[in-house]
Amino acid sequence: TAEKNKLSKENGKLFGQKKGAERKGEDTSAIDAQIAANSAESVRLDEAIAIYEELGTYSQSVKKLRTARYTRAGQLMESGEYEAAAALYKELGAYSDSATRYKKAVLAHAGQLFDAGEYEAARAQYVSLGKYQGSDTRVMACDYQLALQLKEDGELLAAAELFASASGYQDAETQSQMIY
Repeated sequence: TAEKNKLSKENGKLFGQKKGAERKGEDTSAIDAQIAANSAESVRLDEAIAIYEELGTYSQSVKKLRTARYTRAGQLMESGEYEAAAALYKELGAYSDSATRYKKAVLAHAGQLFDAGEYEAARAQYVSLGKYQGSDTRVMACDYQLALQLKEDGELLAAAELFASASGYQDAETQSQMIY
């Protein structure tokens, strides 16, 4: 949009000023901070985050870095990139509601893994969540699917053990008893 174009042009001018300041050996932190702010406003958050990280403790960089990471994590959630979103939320720790959003991102990522048939990886994610939003039941669903695969592959003893561990989920107990 017009606002984004304006910010991009402004950043172009700022990059020119930065090069001039660097040639003179001058501090460019204020210029970098403005470039980062413009990038964040124009939703180029990855660029803004990188600049804020470089700025370290300069001015409001730490606060703005957290805000940019939080916003970027939300974008990643919306686009279905749950694993990347979880990593950012985890990095943010206690910032805002990042801890809750972290769990939601891990849960969503585990669901993606489950739907892709990656039951062991999904199981590990669900286990890490404990009982959060029924994750313990989803662990049993993973065990059940893994047991079905083992049964199909002729590994009956291992399948029976997994079915037994998923007792209470669908017909897992019956499946286990049929094998034993």
